Amino acid sequence: MNVASHLDAAAIPALTGLLSSASEERRWAAAHAIRTIGGESAIAPLVQALQSDDLSVRWIASDGLNEIGRPATKALLKALTTATPSLTFHRAALRVLRRLELPGHEAAVERLAESLQHSTTVVQAPPLAQELLREVEQDPRI
Repeated sequence: MNVASHLDAAAIPALTGLLSSASEERRWAAAHAIRTIGGESAIAPLVQALQSDDLSVRWIASDGLNEIGRPATKALLKALTTATPSLTFHRAALRVLRRLELPGHEAAVERLAESLQHSTTVVQAPPLAQELLREVEQDPRI
């Protein structure tokens, strides 16, 4: 039986706490459960999980954000502009961005995606993410 399928958004705060567990299995299970619950309440913890040292946790988080789709866009872009994310976070964010469909914003997405692939990403990405964030905040479709 998949326990995560029986959880709802009320479980997300407790699951978010488990994302910091010393146990890799618990971090993975928490990320998987948050992804399964989905919805807007899952966005912030999934963005947080993109910063995990564990590839499997980042992979689940990026898949979850892509499943949520456009509603996750703003939170991801804000994280790229306000946090001091690692190169690991930038690579995970790139995976999400490449799979999001943002019609009318392809050029800005491509500029940001290009910057996320370089070693200077921590310098280049924040202003490009801010530019794309301004665009999507004015787009009623997102």
